Amino acid sequence: MFYISSLSGSLDNPKKWKNTKRSSDEEDDHPSCRIEHEKNQDNFWFFYLGGDFEFSNGEITEDDTCMSAPCCSDLANLRGSWTIETDLDIGKFMLGNYLTVEVNERKGENETEFTALTSSEILFRGKLISLTNENMEWELTDGVETAIFEFTVSSP
Repeated sequence: MFYISSLSGSLDNPKKWKNTKRSSDEEDDHPSCRIEHEKNQDNFWFFYLGGDFEFSNGEITEDDTCMSAPCCSDLANLRGSWTIETDLDIGKFMLGNYLTVEVNERKGENETEFTALTSSEILFRGKLISLTNENMEWELTDGVETAIFEFTVSSP
């Protein structure tokens, strides 16, 4: 229960988180992929009590020079749900609490309303390393890289 109250706000007033650091930022070939890049400064992650989730990228910043890898485009606004699960599968060495965010709606650059995705997609599933009322740290392993993400609560 502590995790839920630390991660989320209330039903009407979510907790607003800002991604402040990613351990693999130094390895990224292109500056647009780094957390400190200007297009990422208005990105916020909202966690509502009850399990609703919203990612707001603020103003979508398109970069005409970024058409394919290795650069990174600005994410669309996303909506979905979040869960925290305790995984005790010793055979898979997955002990701990895992935060999963699933997305089922998106709103792109020139769209005024959210539209449903054809099917829900897991945006991430990461192991919670630490979570307090003001800071969160989780580890994401996607089979290719492992990165530690740090978040802090932002003013409403």
